[in-house]
Amino acid sequence: MKIFNMTNIPGFINVVDQCRGAVSCKKNDGSTIDLKDPSGVLEVVRMMNRKGCIEELDIHAADQEDRTLLVRYAADAGIN
Repeated sequence: MKIFNMTNIPGFINVVDQCRGAVSCKKNDGSTIDLKDPSGVLEVVRMMNRKGCIEELDIHAADQEDRTLLVRYAADAGIN
């Protein structure tokens, strides 16, 4: 699932913390970041541009309920 123009990074991290299974995001170079790991969270925070926005994240969740949580977060936050 791709998320565009995310500005509520703390809210996103909170949702990831609620997920029971593995959650990762794919980087442009093809490598993945484990979003359940603190170092992965820091790497995502570093992706913010100067306006405090992450322009694009390609999110993968192993668990269907986790995917539902992430979709609801994106819908509630008004994210594309």
